[in-house]
Amino acid sequence: MIRPRLSSACARRFSTKPDDPKPLMPPTPPPPPESRNLSLLQRFQTKLVREAEAIEEMRKNPTAPTAHPVFKYEAKLDARIKELERVEFERKAAGLKTKLGPVAMRMRSGLSGVLDSEKNELERQALLKEFGAKGQFDDLKEIARKGDKLWTAKEAMTPSQTSPLVPNIPGKSLSGVETDIHTLIKGKRASLVTFAFTAMGEPHIKSYLQPFQTEFSNNPAVGIVQLNVEEDWAKKWALTLFTPWIRRKVPVQMHGNYLIHTGDISSERNRIGMGNRLLGWVHLVDASGSVRWSAHGPAKEGELKTLLESTRSLLSSSLQ
Repeated sequence: MIRPRLSSACARRFSTKPDDPKPLMPPTPPPPPESRNLSLLQRFQTKLVREAEAIEEMRKNPTAPTAHPVFKYEAKLDARIKELERVEFERKAAGLKTKLGPVAMRMRSGLSGVLDSEKNELERQALLKEFGAKGQFDDLKEIARKGDKLWTAKEAMTPSQTSPLVPNIPGKSLSGVETDIHTLIKGKRASLVTFAFTAMGEPHIKSYLQPFQTEFSNNPAVGIVQLNVEEDWAKKWALTLFTPWIRRKVPVQMHGNYLIHTGDISSERNRIGMGNRLLGWVHLVDASGSVRWSAHGPAKEGELKTLLESTRSLLSSSLQ
């Protein structure tokens, strides 16, 4: 049988062989997940920085019309606490007997507002804000980012009128006596008050303390008060356990001025600029109890020079 011959067009039409696919452009590969995540993290970090700057600006200017009521209330509360502590210090300096310490006076001044729902709500918001802003590892992250020297101390003392009063933190001395900072610095023209919250901060304090003792150890008008503070109630037992070891390490003549304190002092330490608890902090306090100069971390040569010269200045001004 003779099959009819099909044209080339019909052959292509009835052919079962599929047409060759047209070459396609290769699709653009998606960006790697790391770059997408990096871009998102950068935007998120920028947003956090802007919000933190806005919050810090409101904290610095609590009287501004745009400031949050929490910061306005916080500024009033700090001013009231500072005035009460100054009055308490002046009463002690004058030899007047009083059983009201700064904490007790603060509690008494706040009793009138216990039933004030608006004030309680502001306090609750402030506590929630502080709890959410400060995590357990924030201090460690700050040191990992900036090192053990967050900033260099000032080259001169701050004026007495604008200097905060040193917090009157109570504690038990290595001699076994219950006392507080204001009692120990009473009658001193200049005092070096140090704060250690962890073992990491002890070498920092030592770098300031040794030159200070070499210069003023024989001067009765100069005082030294050291505080070892544990704010975490869960670690209170550890500080109690190590107290005998601390007693052996500290010279006997310093036992009466070395205080052990357990309990939260975050509001007091933040008021005088002690933000990071992993670092050691030192404060030069004048005869009125005002913090005239502060430093932290390992001492620099310029900082030691300022500390010693400022102490001599306080001693000479007190003699005039």
